[in-house]
Amino acid sequence: MHTSVHLLASAPDQLLPARELMAFTLASHIILVPLGVALPLITLVMHYRGLRHKDTTSLLLARRWSAVMAVRFAVGVVTGTVLSFEFGLLWPGMTGRWGDVFGIGFGVEAWAFFLEAVLIAIYLYGWRRLKPRTHLLLGLPLPATALLGAFGILAANSWMKTPQGFSLDATGNPIDVNIWKAIFAPMFGPQYWHFVVAMLLTAGCMVAGVHAVGRLRRRRHRYHRLGFTVPFTVAALATPVQFVLGDSLARSVFHKQPVRSAAMEVVWKTGTRVPEYLFGPFGDPGNGAGAGVT
Repeated sequence: MHTSVHLLASAPDQLLPARELMAFTLASHIILVPLGVALPLITLVMHYRGLRHKDTTSLLLARRWSAVMAVRFAVGVVTGTVLSFEFGLLWPGMTGRWGDVFGIGFGVEAWAFFLEAVLIAIYLYGWRRLKPRTHLLLGLPLPATALLGAFGILAANSWMKTPQGFSLDATGNPIDVNIWKAIFAPMFGPQYWHFVVAMLLTAGCMVAGVHAVGRLRRRRHRYHRLGFTVPFTVAALATPVQFVLGDSLARSVFHKQPVRSAAMEVVWKTGTRVPEYLFGPFGDPGNGAGAGVT
């Protein structure tokens, strides 16, 4: 029997469809996340450059990117709302029992969401209604609210991986919740910084890619050259940092989540001195042997 089928043999019939639906929504939502977390910062960098050098091309790029930022936020509202309903509808047992603990992170994210909505509206409609310096200053909190939203979501996610900050009563329900311990779970730090830098890298490459296409189509004027250079520079600066953070996160998973590390390596049997495989061992999952590259 195939391993995945074997693992789900005793599971409820609705478990696999629930996982598939949640995975589809998350896959749709995560495409929008880099632009939500990192595009405000890239836009403000271009905006500042335009004001400092009195460069109309930089200001035009910042204005157009801010429109993309607003559209991304509107679409992200839809997918994010679907996800919030799915937590309650698809996983009622988990949210009903543990929601008072890991739901703290979602509360933080909700506050960040409303703040971001207000700030995006002010920034978007302030291009012709506010003084240039005032307009830029009012946009500066945008990256902070985006990071605050990521903080809340990753606090909840890291708690699910390394839960702490609570006690259990006689019936097995959580009591005496310690908010700080619940938010700052052992996996929070490695996950958060890896995620933030990944968003800068991804968004920088995405935006630069759009303007790279413009340059490849022989549109070699300054608009596309500048639109490529600034976000690509952000991505290039983030890349070596991400190498270090990625290594740190992998080590944290190995030490704090050994079962997850084994699952990632497709190691089906507990053992000592188990080799690390690239692309997983391609052998019989029953005995853990394989022909992977060590």
